[in-house]
Amino acid sequence: GTLASGVLVSQSYKQHDIGGMD
Repeated sequence: GTLASGVLVSQSYKQHDIGGMD
């Protein structure tokens, strides 16, 4: 996710979204 949404989605997709890479 983005820097903003990355924080939200990382809760479910930690392996995918850490720090808002995608």
